Amino acid sequence: MPGTLEQMLKAGYEEASYGSRFHAKLNGTSCAEISKCINRDDWTCHICKVRIPEFMEIDHRVHKPACSVSELQMICPFCHNLKHPIWASLRGRLRIFWLPDIPQKMVNRMAWTVFFSTSRDALPEFHQSAGRIIDRVNRREAILAFLLGSSDPEGFFESLLTARRFGEEYSFWKKVRMLDRFVRFWPKAVTGTDAKLDRPSASLSYWLEGNFIDLASAAKMQFWQEENHLEYLGNLCNFKPTVFEKLHEAEECIDE
Repeated sequence: MPGTLEQMLKAGYEEASYGSRFHAKLNGTSCAEISKCINRDDWTCHICKVRIPEFMEIDHRVHKPACSVSELQMICPFCHNLKHPIWASLRGRLRIFWLPDIPQKMVNRMAWTVFFSTSRDALPEFHQSAGRIIDRVNRREAILAFLLGSSDPEGFFESLLTARRFGEEYSFWKKVRMLDRFVRFWPKAVTGTDAKLDRPSASLSYWLEGNFIDLASAAKMQFWQEENHLEYLGNLCNFKPTVFEKLHEAEECIDE
Protein backbone atom coordinates (compact mmCIF):
# COMPACT_ATOMS: atom_id res chain seq x y z
CA MET A 1 0.00 0.00 0.00
CA PRO A 2 1.41 3.45 -0.86
CA GLY A 3 2.77 5.51 2.03
CA THR A 4 1.32 8.83 3.18
CA LEU A 5 3.60 10.99 1.03
CA GLU A 6 3.05 8.90 -2.08
CA GLN A 7 -0.73 9.08 -1.62
CA MET A 8 -0.54 12.86 -1.16
CA LEU A 9 1.49 13.42 -4.30
CA LYS A 10 -0.54 11.05 -6.46
CA ALA A 11 -3.77 12.81 -5.42
CA GLY A 12 -2.57 15.86 -7.33
CA TYR A 13 -1.88 19.52 -6.60
CA GLU A 14 -5.50 20.66 -6.85
CA GLU A 15 -6.83 18.27 -4.21
CA ALA A 16 -3.80 18.92 -1.99
CA SER A 17 -4.70 22.63 -2.03
CA TYR A 18 -8.43 22.42 -1.20
CA GLY A 19 -9.25 24.32 1.98
CA SER A 20 -12.05 25.10 4.41
CA ARG A 21 -13.88 27.62 2.24
CA PHE A 22 -13.97 25.15 -0.65
CA HIS A 23 -15.36 22.45 1.67
CA ALA A 24 -17.93 24.86 3.11
CA LYS A 25 -19.32 25.40 -0.37
CA LEU A 26 -19.49 21.65 -1.00
CA ASN A 27 -21.11 20.99 2.38
CA GLY A 28 -23.76 23.63 1.78
CA THR A 29 -25.14 21.63 -1.14
CA SER A 30 -25.27 18.25 0.63
CA CYS A 31 -26.83 18.91 4.05
CA ALA A 32 -29.25 15.96 4.05
CA GLU A 33 -26.58 13.58 2.74
CA ILE A 34 -24.10 14.77 5.39
CA SER A 35 -26.65 14.01 8.12
CA LYS A 36 -27.05 10.48 6.73
CA CYS A 37 -23.26 10.12 6.58
CA ILE A 38 -22.92 11.09 10.25
CA ASN A 39 -25.54 8.52 11.25
CA ARG A 40 -23.92 5.83 9.12
CA ASP A 41 -20.32 6.47 10.25
CA ASP A 42 -21.20 7.36 13.87
CA TRP A 43 -18.70 10.25 14.10
CA THR A 44 -15.82 7.86 13.34
CA CYS A 45 -12.86 8.78 11.11
CA HIS A 46 -12.64 6.34 8.21
CA ILE A 47 -8.81 6.54 8.23
CA CYS A 48 -7.52 6.45 11.83
CA LYS A 49 -10.84 5.19 13.35
CA VAL A 50 -10.90 7.90 16.02
CA ARG A 51 -14.44 8.62 17.21
CA ILE A 52 -14.98 12.13 18.58
CA PRO A 53 -18.65 13.22 18.52
CA GLU A 54 -19.26 16.73 17.19
CA PHE A 55 -15.65 17.18 16.05
CA MET A 56 -15.48 15.16 12.83
CA GLU A 57 -15.40 16.60 9.31
CA ILE A 58 -16.66 15.45 5.92
CA ASP A 59 -14.35 13.81 3.41
CA HIS A 60 -15.65 14.09 -0.16
CA ARG A 61 -14.63 11.08 -2.23
CA VAL A 62 -15.71 13.12 -5.25
CA HIS A 63 -15.16 16.89 -5.09
CA LYS A 64 -18.39 18.17 -6.60
CA PRO A 65 -21.59 19.87 -5.40
CA ALA A 66 -24.54 17.77 -4.25
CA CYS A 67 -22.64 14.59 -3.39
CA SER A 68 -24.61 11.45 -2.63
CA VAL A 69 -24.13 9.83 0.79
CA SER A 70 -22.04 7.07 -0.84
CA GLU A 71 -19.57 9.78 -1.90
CA LEU A 72 -19.11 11.11 1.66
CA GLN A 73 -17.14 9.79 4.65
CA MET A 74 -16.43 10.99 8.18
CA ILE A 75 -12.85 12.11 8.77
CA CYS A 76 -11.06 13.68 11.73
CA PRO A 77 -9.40 17.10 11.29
CA PHE A 78 -5.90 15.64 11.68
CA CYS A 79 -6.40 13.08 8.89
CA HIS A 80 -8.24 15.67 6.79
CA ASN A 81 -5.21 17.98 6.91
CA LEU A 82 -3.19 15.23 5.23
CA LYS A 83 -5.74 14.91 2.43
CA HIS A 84 -5.07 18.58 1.62
CA PRO A 85 -1.48 19.04 2.84
CA ILE A 86 -0.54 22.11 0.79
CA TRP A 87 -3.46 24.06 2.25
CA ALA A 88 -2.74 22.68 5.74
CA SER A 89 0.96 23.54 5.61
CA LEU A 90 0.25 27.07 4.35
CA ARG A 91 -2.22 27.57 7.22
CA GLY A 92 0.43 26.48 9.74
CA ARG A 93 -1.41 23.29 10.69
CA LEU A 94 1.37 20.75 10.13
CA ARG A 95 4.77 19.82 11.51
CA ILE A 96 7.00 17.12 10.05
CA PHE A 97 9.27 14.92 12.14
CA TRP A 98 11.38 11.76 12.01
CA LEU A 99 9.62 8.59 13.21
CA PRO A 100 10.39 5.42 11.24
CA ASP A 101 8.30 2.25 11.35
CA ILE A 102 5.16 3.73 12.96
CA PRO A 103 2.25 4.27 10.53
CA GLN A 104 0.85 7.77 10.13
CA LYS A 105 -2.64 6.71 11.22
CA MET A 106 -1.17 5.57 14.57
CA VAL A 107 0.64 8.90 14.87
CA ASN A 108 -2.73 10.63 14.41
CA ARG A 109 -4.31 8.49 17.12
CA MET A 110 -1.41 9.34 19.41
CA ALA A 111 -1.84 13.03 18.55
CA TRP A 112 -5.51 12.96 19.57
CA THR A 113 -4.58 11.28 22.86
CA VAL A 114 -1.96 13.93 23.55
CA PHE A 115 -4.32 16.70 22.45
CA PHE A 116 -6.85 15.82 25.14
CA SER A 117 -4.15 15.05 27.73
CA THR A 118 -2.62 18.53 27.41
CA SER A 119 -5.80 20.10 28.76
CA ARG A 120 -5.59 21.91 32.09
CA ASP A 121 -8.53 19.74 33.14
CA ALA A 122 -6.60 16.51 32.57
CA LEU A 123 -5.20 14.47 35.45
CA PRO A 124 -1.61 15.54 36.26
CA GLU A 125 -0.07 12.25 35.12
CA PHE A 126 -1.79 12.58 31.73
CA HIS A 127 -0.64 16.16 31.38
CA GLN A 128 2.96 15.34 32.29
CA SER A 129 3.18 12.34 29.95
CA ALA A 130 1.69 14.34 27.08
CA GLY A 131 4.22 17.10 27.71
CA ARG A 132 7.10 14.63 27.51
CA ILE A 133 5.78 13.23 24.23
CA ILE A 134 5.63 16.74 22.78
CA ASP A 135 9.23 17.33 23.89
CA ARG A 136 10.26 14.21 22.00
CA VAL A 137 8.35 15.27 18.91
CA ASN A 138 10.35 18.51 19.08
CA ARG A 139 13.59 16.53 19.16
CA ARG A 140 12.44 14.33 16.29
CA GLU A 141 11.62 17.46 14.29
CA ALA A 142 15.22 18.61 14.83
CA ILE A 143 16.51 15.24 13.61
CA LEU A 144 14.48 15.56 10.41
CA ALA A 145 15.77 19.11 9.92
CA PHE A 146 19.31 17.74 10.17
CA LEU A 147 18.58 14.94 7.68
CA LEU A 148 16.71 17.05 5.11
CA GLY A 149 18.18 20.49 5.73
CA SER A 150 14.84 21.84 6.97
CA SER A 151 11.71 20.71 8.79
CA ASP A 152 9.49 23.37 7.25
CA PRO A 153 6.48 21.59 5.70
CA GLU A 154 5.82 24.34 3.13
CA GLY A 155 9.35 24.10 1.76
CA PHE A 156 9.20 20.31 1.96
CA PHE A 157 6.12 20.08 -0.26
CA GLU A 158 7.43 22.75 -2.61
CA SER A 159 10.68 20.83 -3.13
CA LEU A 160 8.82 17.57 -3.74
CA LEU A 161 6.48 19.14 -6.29
CA THR A 162 9.43 20.78 -8.06
CA ALA A 163 11.37 17.51 -8.09
CA ARG A 164 8.38 15.71 -9.54
CA ARG A 165 7.99 18.28 -12.29
CA PHE A 166 11.59 18.31 -13.41
CA GLY A 167 12.96 14.95 -12.23
CA GLU A 168 12.96 11.51 -13.77
CA GLU A 169 9.77 9.63 -12.84
CA TYR A 170 11.23 6.36 -11.54
CA SER A 171 13.95 8.08 -9.51
CA PHE A 172 11.44 10.53 -8.03
CA TRP A 173 9.04 7.86 -6.72
CA LYS A 174 11.96 5.84 -5.36
CA LYS A 175 13.00 8.85 -3.26
CA VAL A 176 9.40 9.46 -2.13
CA ARG A 177 9.12 5.86 -0.91
CA MET A 178 12.39 6.25 0.97
CA LEU A 179 11.06 9.40 2.67
CA ASP A 180 7.81 7.58 3.46
CA ARG A 181 9.81 5.22 5.69
CA PHE A 182 10.56 7.92 8.26
CA VAL A 183 8.70 11.22 7.57
CA ARG A 184 5.62 11.63 9.74
CA PHE A 185 3.21 14.52 10.26
CA TRP A 186 2.17 16.04 13.58
CA PRO A 187 -0.80 18.44 13.87
CA LYS A 188 0.19 21.79 15.34
CA ALA A 189 -3.18 21.99 17.10
CA VAL A 190 -1.76 19.46 19.59
CA THR A 191 1.42 21.30 20.38
CA GLY A 192 0.27 24.60 21.80
CA THR A 193 0.72 28.13 20.57
CA ASP A 194 3.34 29.78 18.43
CA ALA A 195 3.33 32.64 15.92
CA LYS A 196 1.19 30.75 13.42
CA LEU A 197 -1.16 29.21 15.96
CA ASP A 198 -2.28 32.69 16.95
CA ARG A 199 -4.51 32.33 13.88
CA PRO A 200 -7.61 30.25 14.66
CA SER A 201 -7.27 28.50 11.29
CA ALA A 202 -4.07 26.81 12.53
CA SER A 203 -5.81 25.34 15.56
CA LEU A 204 -8.61 22.79 15.77
CA SER A 205 -11.20 24.87 13.94
CA TYR A 206 -13.87 25.00 11.28
CA TRP A 207 -15.07 27.51 8.70
CA LEU A 208 -18.42 29.17 9.43
CA GLU A 209 -19.96 32.20 7.74
CA GLY A 210 -16.67 33.58 6.48
CA ASN A 211 -14.58 33.01 9.63
CA PHE A 212 -12.53 30.30 11.30
CA ILE A 213 -14.11 29.27 14.62
CA ASP A 214 -11.58 27.95 17.13
CA LEU A 215 -12.75 24.68 18.69
CA ALA A 216 -9.64 23.59 20.58
CA SER A 217 -10.54 24.83 24.07
CA ALA A 218 -14.18 23.83 23.70
CA ALA A 219 -13.25 20.33 22.54
CA LYS A 220 -10.94 19.72 25.50
CA MET A 221 -13.40 21.15 28.01
CA GLN A 222 -16.25 19.02 26.68
CA PHE A 223 -14.05 15.93 26.66
CA TRP A 224 -13.05 16.16 30.34
CA GLN A 225 -16.62 16.90 31.42
CA GLU A 226 -17.70 13.49 30.16
CA GLU A 227 -17.85 10.80 32.84
CA ASN A 228 -16.26 8.13 30.64
CA HIS A 229 -13.23 10.17 29.52
CA LEU A 230 -10.71 7.57 30.78
CA GLU A 231 -12.45 4.76 28.90
CA TYR A 232 -12.75 7.09 25.92
CA LEU A 233 -8.99 7.68 25.83
CA GLY A 234 -8.39 3.96 26.17
CA ASN A 235 -10.63 3.29 23.18
CA LEU A 236 -8.89 6.07 21.29
CA CYS A 237 -5.58 4.26 21.71
CA ASN A 238 -7.27 0.89 21.12
CA PHE A 239 -5.01 -0.67 23.73
CA LYS A 240 -5.70 -2.90 26.76
CA PRO A 241 -3.41 -1.31 29.41
CA THR A 242 -4.36 1.91 31.15
CA VAL A 243 -4.16 5.16 29.24
CA PHE A 244 -1.32 6.29 31.51
CA GLU A 245 0.70 3.20 30.48
CA LYS A 246 -0.17 3.79 26.84
CA LEU A 247 1.07 7.37 26.98
CA HIS A 248 4.36 6.16 28.46
CA GLU A 249 4.64 3.52 25.73
CA ALA A 250 4.10 6.19 23.08
CA GLU A 251 6.69 8.33 24.82
CA GLU A 252 9.23 5.47 24.72
CA CYS A 253 8.51 4.76 21.02
CA ILE A 254 9.23 8.37 20.13
CA ASP A 255 12.32 8.40 22.36
CA GLU A 256 13.98 5.31 20.82
